Parts: sequence; structure tokens; C-alpha cells
Amino acid sequence: MVEYEQKKSCVGSRCAILNYSLEKTKLLQKEKPTDECDVHITPDSYTNNIIVADSSFYGYFIASFTINRIGSNNVLRVALAIGFVSGITLYWSYSSVMTLVIACVFITALCVSSTTLIGVSVNLFPTSMKEVLLNIV
Repeated sequence: MVEYEQKKSCVGSRCAILNYSLEKTKLLQKEKPTDECDVHITPDSYTNNIIVADSSFYGYFIASFTINRIGSNNVLRVALAIGFVSGITLYWSYSSVMTLVIACVFITALCVSSTTLIGVSVNLFPTSMKEVLLNIV
């Protein structure tokens, strides 16, 4: 997406970016293969990954304080709802910054919800019940 914005000097829809990527792939396949691998990785990709990881850290930090106040089931519901809505809104993001922000919200919400789900399942089945179930299986 960043490459598309730099080369075309405009923001584009998801379909335009995917079409650009497909055309670039077709052009690269037509060229003669070389022994050298020419990979250009920009520092922005690392920066974006660090931003997403930081947002997940803050999401866990906020969830750890709110889970005792509103309950783990409510945190799970809210996190799944936020993840669902942000996953759908990714379709309509037209810039790399907007995509980064929505991806941060999406990944943070799903990480918090998955960890909360594990906690809810541990609370739901006490240790003695798990021991009985493991002995049956």
C-alpha cells in the first residue's frame, strides 16, 4: 500500500492496490530470472510492525484493569465486537495510515479476546473437572 501511494502519488481503493500488485507480479514473471535477489525492504515495514505490537501491549494493559471491573465475559464481548467492526472497516481504508490504525485496533482486539477466551474457559472448567475429563479421554 505504501509502495502504491509512493509510485502513484495518490491513495487508492483496495481493488486498485490489489490490481497494481497483480500487474507488478505479472511483469516480474515475464522478466528473465537472475541469480541475484533484489529485495528492497523499507524501514516503514519494521516501524509499522512495532506500532502494531505496541498497540497490542497497551490493549493488554487496558484489558487487565477493566477485566476486574466489568467482568471477563463483557471484555470478551466488547473485544470481539471491536475486532469484527474493525475487520470490516479495513475494506474501506484508503491510506496506509488509516490501514495501520485499523489494523492496530483489529489485531489488539482479537489478541485481547483470544486471551480472555482462554481465561474464561479456565474459569468455566475447574481443575478437578479437567482432571476427570482427561482421565476419560
